[in-house]
Amino acid sequence: WDTKLDELALEKPQHRRLVSEAALCGTLLTEAWFVVVGLVIDDAPQFKVFGFLHGLCWVHGERKIDRLIPLTTRHRNARELAQQTFWDLYDRLKAYRQAPTPEARASIESDFDALCNRKTGYPDLNAALERLHAKREGFLAALSHPHLPLHNNLSENDIREYARLRKISAGTRSDQGRRCRDTFLSLKKTCRKLGVSFWSYLGDRIHGTGTIGRLSELMRSSAAQGVTPASPCPS
Repeated sequence: WDTKLDELALEKPQHRRLVSEAALCGTLLTEAWFVVVGLVIDDAPQFKVFGFLHGLCWVHGERKIDRLIPLTTRHRNARELAQQTFWDLYDRLKAYRQAPTPEARASIESDFDALCNRKTGYPDLNAALERLHAKREGFLAALSHPHLPLHNNLSENDIREYARLRKISAGTRSDQGRRCRDTFLSLKKTCRKLGVSFWSYLGDRIHGTGTIGRLSELMRSSAAQGVTPASPCPS
């Protein structure tokens, strides 16, 4: 590939990177398995990757309602009713993913629209519901693609240690330090999910005893047996 880039007279690193990424993306789009790969996000723009099916996380979506601070009993009751309706729809969507039917889909779509278009007498809540409705396609993506999860809690849990370290230490002092931190945190998380002691894994690699297999092999074995980490569900 480097030879091909040289033939195209691409010398600047940014040009070589852009062409390489375009070639990779173009190749992926020709793969049948890539068509159904989904990405459930919290609507952050950096995760809106071209070529993926996109769904929105219901846990993050509900925060638009939960963060409201009602000042009257009427407003508080309106917010609680909206939250209850929101999570009722979430439960119905979970059931739909197990047994999709046209009738259930139409009912969920209709009730989601009714929730978001409701005039509650609480302007801030109305605005929050309107923002949810503007992202309707993302929140209801599982209706067309039932294999998509409804939240990204697993990803959030995986990144939580990174965020905690960043808050404590305000980041690393060099790019090499960042790579070191990310590599070891990733190894630890992978060991945990595979049921391998991270301390034993480090000792095995440092001493070269080879009693613990390569993590990539353990991952393939785990996937072949259908073992997946438990998916935490919102309360």
